[in-house]
Amino acid sequence: MSQMSYIALYRACRPRQFREVVGQPHISQTLRNAVIQGRVAHAYLFCGPRGTGKTSTAKVLAKAVNCLNCDNGEPCNECNLCQGVNNNSAYDIIEIDGASNRGIDEIRDLKEKVKFAPAEARYKVYIIDEVHMLTPEAFNALLKTLEEPPDHVIFILATTEPHKVPLTILSRCQRFDFRRIASHAIMEHLGQICQENHFQVEREALLLITRSAEGGMRDALSLLDQAITFGGDHITLDHVIMVIGAVKDQVMLDFGDSILAKDSGGVVKIINEMSEAGKDLGQFLWSLLEHFRNLLLVKNGDSTDLVTVSSELFPSMEQQAANFSGEELFQMIETLTQLERELKWAVNPKLLLELTGIKLCRGLGGTSLESLHSRIKNLEKQLAEGITAGAGTAGAQKILPQSYVNPGVAGAKDSLPDQGGLRDGIGAANLTIGEIQTRWKDVLALVKKAKMSTQAFLVEGKPAYLTGNKLMINFDEGYGFHCEKSQQPDNIQVLESALRKIFNQELVVVCQMNSGSKLTDPVGSSSSEEGFAGDVERAKRIFGEKKVEIIKG
Repeated sequence: MSQMSYIALYRACRPRQFREVVGQPHISQTLRNAVIQGRVAHAYLFCGPRGTGKTSTAKVLAKAVNCLNCDNGEPCNECNLCQGVNNNSAYDIIEIDGASNRGIDEIRDLKEKVKFAPAEARYKVYIIDEVHMLTPEAFNALLKTLEEPPDHVIFILATTEPHKVPLTILSRCQRFDFRRIASHAIMEHLGQICQENHFQVEREALLLITRSAEGGMRDALSLLDQAITFGGDHITLDHVIMVIGAVKDQVMLDFGDSILAKDSGGVVKIINEMSEAGKDLGQFLWSLLEHFRNLLLVKNGDSTDLVTVSSELFPSMEQQAANFSGEELFQMIETLTQLERELKWAVNPKLLLELTGIKLCRGLGGTSLESLHSRIKNLEKQLAEGITAGAGTAGAQKILPQSYVNPGVAGAKDSLPDQGGLRDGIGAANLTIGEIQTRWKDVLALVKKAKMSTQAFLVEGKPAYLTGNKLMINFDEGYGFHCEKSQQPDNIQVLESALRKIFNQELVVVCQMNSGSKLTDPVGSSSSEEGFAGDVERAKRIFGEKKVEIIKG
């Protein structure tokens, strides 16, 4: 066999009849019925991801409408016309690459040629691939011809990006949307091809090829072709891993075990091993995401058909899934998804991946939904037993606004109404100024979604301290305008709503200009009489001298 006589596997295995098109029964059946009933349209638009059968289906349709021995809507593949399409020698079946013939001159030339009758076939069929690449002028030139073509012409347009095709073109075509091919359909088709060609391929190898193809049959056949070239007639999982640069499932399990053990060194070691082995870190990250997605499916008890892992490793995956909580898996998937967006722009992707791995190790056991639920239950129990949440130790001194201690005092115009207990003790006991400062960016992001102008004013403010349920926001000198605008009722309401959503607690916000001294939480922050006196003065300045009462416990 000469070097040039070899035909790539995806070309040799191209479907030649409608029934051979894999994973698109809704399209194959419709087109076959159109041929049987004589209802073939003058223009079609085939849309869908790469490698899902758009061009192959277009060629089958071109054969079916011209076949001399068409049987129940299927081309015979034996007559001269069918064989001409199969070997790309049919004069009346014209394939045009929209990317390289995108100008108005090429479309004008096409308009002149469509007037001529077909040389030997019943119909002249124009297949324009990647039609979205045509220029606006070329689309406009094509409009009239596409709307009222000669009776002997059929247009088949194919594109991966239908949103770039003008609506005037879309409305003149019958549109068919090709779907990504299901994994089981790809795997079954690959197995059939291997059996017909006497290739021995391990099931795990086919499974990895199917996963890597991401719903594209052409990609799957190309990967299989590479693996056969590399490994010969017997293809193993290791062969496929070597060819496509994939990562073994066992490595993913080891990575998960390291996170469970909070072994940041083990995580960094795995990442370094992948880098030294020449693995693409983007591919490694994709494998991690798929692994934790599989763990989540196993954790939820979903069908094992959705879990893309070998049967030998499935028990280990079940055990690992049981050791993670659902919330932890969600957090890790969200973190890795964010990393995927950042990795392509990173100067040092390996370092970024290592830091994220360490973050995953340290992040487990943090503020999850389960831990928050446990803390809320403990607080409810304390309140039910009459224990005031946030009560200090004996002998501790606190500074509280008088309106908080005795809301019923006449003349306390600034006293705040009771909000179901949330504003009194729970905020002080469960929330610190440090937590608010740590998550201040999240607060501003939520404010921005609600009202962008409010976020623009608040971005110059900084949470200074928290007393009771009153949060002080300080603005530096020169930002008086921002402070004034932030203090407006509608902006305060937006900020308090964002704080409530993030911390699940009612807080009252007060904006003020920074006096120049570093402010700290006045509640119990001084360990000496001098520090305590300073706290008293700051409290009087904030709440008013008449509303500050010193309570000695």
